[in-house]
Amino acid sequence: MTNSRSKTMVLMDATGSMGHLLNQVKYTICTMFDRAIDILTEYGFSSDSFEIQLAVYRDYDSLKNVLQTNEWERKPLNLRNFMNNIKANGGADYAEAIEIELWHVNQEIKRFKSGDGVSQVILIGDAPAKSIDSVKEYRKRFGGENFWSKTKFKVPTFYIDELNLLKESEVPVHAFFVENGPEECFSEIARITGGQTGFLDVNSSDGSDKLIDLITPLILGNIETINGNPGNQLSNIFFLLNLELDLRARFEPLYIHIAKIFNSSSNSTKDENFSFKAILVDMIKVVEKR
Repeated sequence: MTNSRSKTMVLMDATGSMGHLLNQVKYTICTMFDRAIDILTEYGFSSDSFEIQLAVYRDYDSLKNVLQTNEWERKPLNLRNFMNNIKANGGADYAEAIEIELWHVNQEIKRFKSGDGVSQVILIGDAPAKSIDSVKEYRKRFGGENFWSKTKFKVPTFYIDELNLLKESEVPVHAFFVENGPEECFSEIARITGGQTGFLDVNSSDGSDKLIDLITPLILGNIETINGNPGNQLSNIFFLLNLELDLRARFEPLYIHIAKIFNSSSNSTKDENFSFKAILVDMIKVVEKR
């Protein structure tokens, strides 16, 4: 099958309080790729149906490191290597330079305006965006316009202006907050661009699983959407596989017992490929028809 390629940009706050998130991304990015590719190949999609770009933002006190990005990647190890060099630091005040990240997204949209362009954005952070007055103040305080004028950020921008451009380009921003403080701002970001929003408990004991369960279905769903199938089949399959793994972990002895019954020589319904996934897939097909 020939597919349009999905491009998902993941934007992360990399100020001093966000070290745990950065580590989680580093340790889970390969798992995200593996799970997505397993589902894609099983259901007739190319394994290179998607690319990811990771980008981290801070505040103006970080000067040239206010924004760090890698190239678009189909190799998760390259993304992990990028994250190995990212350290959580900086943050001049509570609000962060989210406008810089959104500006970068719009530059990438212009760059790929012909061919496969940016499909969606996933934003994860613990602080809101700056007001326009705060942007001007902190640029003046850190570096001054003499410094910023020599960078690609020479023109100050405001996150609402960048969001409106994203809206025009029909690129959704899915904004997830790891603390409750930026909920209002992140909800506004998602609302303007048509994205999803919510709380991501990345600091919990199963934070890595929550991160995988957040990003992977968004990638799979976007692949379906840009290829003319706005349904959620691939995302549903992902959650069913998770359910199978959970059931097997919880009820392994029962799972083995049922499998033996289904595969016994005396059983007329013998199925050499028995799995909970097969049953669950059939169940969801029935639900989707209703």
